[in-house]
Amino acid sequence: STDSQEGRTVLVRPDGNISLPALGDVRAAGATVTELSEHVNAAYRASYPHANVDVVLVQSAGSTVAVLGEVRSPGAVPVTRPLMLFEAIAMAGGDTLDSQLSTVVTMRREGDGSVIFHEGDDAERFYLLLDGAIRVLRIMPDGEQAVTLHILPGELFGIASAIGRKTYPATAAAVGDCVYLSWPMPLWAEFAETCPGFAVETFHEVGNRLVELNTTLTQFATKLVEQRVACALLRLVEKFGSKTHNATAISIPVTRKDIAEMSGSTLHTVSRLLSGWEKDGIVSSRRKHVEIIDVPRLSALAKSG
Repeated sequence: STDSQEGRTVLVRPDGNISLPALGDVRAAGATVTELSEHVNAAYRASYPHANVDVVLVQSAGSTVAVLGEVRSPGAVPVTRPLMLFEAIAMAGGDTLDSQLSTVVTMRREGDGSVIFHEGDDAERFYLLLDGAIRVLRIMPDGEQAVTLHILPGELFGIASAIGRKTYPATAAAVGDCVYLSWPMPLWAEFAETCPGFAVETFHEVGNRLVELNTTLTQFATKLVEQRVACALLRLVEKFGSKTHNATAISIPVTRKDIAEMSGSTLHTVSRLLSGWEKDGIVSSRRKHVEIIDVPRLSALAKSG
């Protein structure tokens, strides 16, 4: 960040914020350079009307992936572009003569709506999502299907062994195109035993999902349908919200049927509510695409009643 008086270089911290004089923490993650420049200038001009700040991206931090196990050079591999699994293995020197990768890890790409496993299926494999999103569905006591969770890239799913189950407790389906790795379930105990960090992170994730699931089920039981639909949209914003010029777009494909399944409602009711909210300037929706124009008003709807 520079101005005519002083040049200053700041880092985007792991929490997505930068620290600026007189402003403190400013959110940078998810914003373009132009958007961040506009935001910083507006914030400064509230106190210093003639302030002029130019934001310049000096360096983009690279990413790394860890390639471990039966490879010749285990460790961190720099990533400057999207990599296929076996490209990363090759960059780590290739697999060793003792490795049996083809019988252990599998990578697959699925299209929108593809079911990876069904509720009640034998839990034969566990999964790591690399790209895209996964919708987790359960059959409710009334026989209706409900979307209870969404899985993000970098998260494990199908981890039945972590909760002491031999069958999957829910159905997992792709949202848009997704790419994932999977391993045979018998390897779960070995991973947990030999990689303490893996076990800790897994149980942390399980705890978070139980809290999220409990919150969703409580909303089903205690809130009016309008509140539940608003809450469902806010959950999507929290996980998949992407700032545009004048709205927050949900970055995954989402239909009115999806929203109905997330809110324990019907397609007719969701269509009626969204149409009304569009007229009121709260949301905008078209085929498989929803934008929230006024998040504060949607939040108020979620709490009203």
